Amino acid sequence: MKYKTIKTEVTFFLKDHVKHAFSTAADVLRQEGVIGLIRKFFRYYLFSLILMPWLILEAKKITRNSSLKTIVHFGLADNFGLLHSGQIKSEIHTLLSIVKTLSPKVIVEIGTAAGGTLFMLSRVLEPKGILISIDLPYGKFGGGYHVWKIPLYKSFATEKQKIYLLRADSHKLMTFNKLKQLLDKQLVDFLFIDGDHSAKGVMKDFKMYSGLVKKGGLIAFHDIVSCGKSSDCKVDVFWNKIKRTYQHQEIIHDESQEWGGIGILKW
Repeated sequence: MKYKTIKTEVTFFLKDHVKHAFSTAADVLRQEGVIGLIRKFFRYYLFSLILMPWLILEAKKITRNSSLKTIVHFGLADNFGLLHSGQIKSEIHTLLSIVKTLSPKVIVEIGTAAGGTLFMLSRVLEPKGILISIDLPYGKFGGGYHVWKIPLYKSFATEKQKIYLLRADSHKLMTFNKLKQLLDKQLVDFLFIDGDHSAKGVMKDFKMYSGLVKKGGLIAFHDIVSCGKSSDCKVDVFWNKIKRTYQHQEIIHDESQEWGGIGILKW
């Protein structure tokens, strides 16, 4: 990698890190007090200041032409807690291979969380494609990432790709309208619903955003496997109702597993 490219990436990170650090610090101070702020400063801010430029450069080494095995390995790795994904390896690998055949120009992800899936989707997106990820700060089902991670997530864009991060409730009309504005009349090739895992929540995401998916596109749901009666995760309830209406495919690594599983609808 050329020195100029490295310098640009590091400079971009440092500028945005400082810009967002004050906002994050105020947020933590309100919720956890001075002790919480000090603890998180050393655990996150200082730690990330050292490691995130390195992680950005490592991500840049993995391109759209890299093997899916390499892409999935990086997206699922812990990466010092700064980047990972709550996906089962064989399931996300199969999903990515299917999505890649679409040559997607527009991908929408509901549920950003730790950014690993966002990274992997960016590597199957077309060179001039748009990737929009919606995530609810402090969301019940693992949502919410600190604003200082924004430079990392945006750095996943390769070539002439554009990545937009909407830190908002996917169920709000304001969020839907913002997404439509970003799409600028383009239709979505692939919609990945992995946000609110309640039966009502996933149903609302489906009803709100499925109309933006083009004919022949795909809509996928994560966690279609039953998580048990005591769990708040009820994606399986909605999936088992909706799948009968469409041509569909289920990707489940092991029938005995108690979480995960990906369901795909052909639109």
